Amino acid sequence: EKSQDILAQEEIIEEKKIVGDFLTMLAKDSKKAAYGKEAVQKALQFGAVDRLLISEEFEEDHEKYEEAVEEINGQFSIISTDTDEGKSLKNLGGIAAILRFPISD
Repeated sequence: EKSQDILAQEEIIEEKKIVGDFLTMLAKDSKKAAYGKEAVQKALQFGAVDRLLISEEFEEDHEKYEEAVEEINGQFSIISTDTDEGKSLKNLGGIAAILRFPISD
């Protein structure tokens, strides 16, 4: 039971770091961050996604997005809404990405 608590805590710490990295990128270099379904889909089409973040409460099929990001050798993370960072992601449309390179509008 104690080891499950430790693992759960480690997952929360990792999720906070991932969302924090996204929010930092959004603040520092917003052209290398995308959020919302349309912007993320466009970034996936260009092969620009380095890390895809998807809220556990995102309404669409997570597997479709996971497969798309893995095809371009990106990382995929499902983020819980148990933390403030997870709630922030949900409020940004439930899906976001840190990009390898900026894409034009």
